[in-house]
Amino acid sequence: MRLYSGCIDKDETPRDCIIRECYEELGIEGTTFKYLGLMKFLMMPDYFSSKERIEYGGLYGVTLENMTIEEIYHQINDRAEIVKLAFYKDIKDKEPIAPIDEKLLEYHIK
Repeated sequence: MRLYSGCIDKDETPRDCIIRECYEELGIEGTTFKYLGLMKFLMMPDYFSSKERIEYGGLYGVTLENMTIEEIYHQINDRAEIVKLAFYKDIKDKEPIAPIDEKLLEYHIK
């Protein structure tokens, strides 16, 4: 499991990125989002760079009002990227969750 995320495109603001990623990955528009904090990552070599590096990213929470998982899943535009959706409360202690995602969720869900 991972939290959905994305990279800012050239000439795109962080706000525009959130709006685009919500639409691309979840198929939702007009979402309410809130800044939760700044994350610092030690990134290993990957597609973007052959070197280890430090990256920073904004963490935002998205409010999904009155929507079921099934309703959200049917709106997804890129199903190759998102193969399953679940609420944290439904999978906690039942399915593997990346440690960083677990900590972020525990910290921000009260």
